[in-house]
Amino acid sequence: PEKPFTVDDMGDDVAAVMDHAGIGRAHVFGISLGGMVALRFALRHGARVDKLVLGATTAGGARRIPVPVAVVAAFLGSARLGTAEAIRRTAPLTLSARALRERPEIVEKWVELAEAEPRHKRALAFQLLAAARHDARRELDRIEAPTLVLTGDADTLIDPAESRQLAGAIHASTLEILSGAGHDFPTEQPVETAGAILRFLTGAG
Repeated sequence: PEKPFTVDDMGDDVAAVMDHAGIGRAHVFGISLGGMVALRFALRHGARVDKLVLGATTAGGARRIPVPVAVVAAFLGSARLGTAEAIRRTAPLTLSARALRERPEIVEKWVELAEAEPRHKRALAFQLLAAARHDARRELDRIEAPTLVLTGDADTLIDPAESRQLAGAIHASTLEILSGAGHDFPTEQPVETAGAILRFLTGAG
C-alpha cells in the first residue's frame, strides 16, 4: 500500500473478502493485530458474525497496558536487520521461553516462510501504526456475538490482563487462559487452542 491504513480499513477488508467468497456470516477468530481487526469487524459488521474469538489482543486506546519499552525497542531495532535475523531476534517476544527451548524448529520454520513470501517493510510499518491507533475500548458493550477471549499466561507482548479487561466488558463473553503459552499460543499449543475454540463454537463442555 502507498498510504497508511487503519484497523477499521482492515475490518472492512474482511467484509469485502467474505463478499467475494459469497459468505454472509461466519465464526470469526483473530489473534494479536488480527484480534483488533476481528473486534472492528464485529463492531462494523456485527450482523455477519456468528461467534467471535479474540486471541491475545487488546481494545487499545489510552488505557491499554503499555508494551514494555524493551519489547518496543527490540521490534524497532529488528527493522534494520535482514529477514532471518529479525525473526530470530524477535522470536523471544512472541514465544514462551519453554517453546523456544523445547521447539527451536518453530523459529526456523518462520524464517523459511518469511523468506519464501517476503513482506514489504512499509506495509509492516503501516500495520504497527494502525495497531498503535486502535481504540475500541468505549464500544465493547456494543458487541452482541457470543465471544471467547483466549490468551496465554506467558504472553510478554500483550499483557494477559488485556484479555481479562475484554472479557469483563463484552456481554456474553468467556475467558480462557492457556497455562504456559506465550503470545503465539496457537503455534505453541495447537491442540489446546483447537480444543478451546471447538468447545466454544459447538457449545460443548
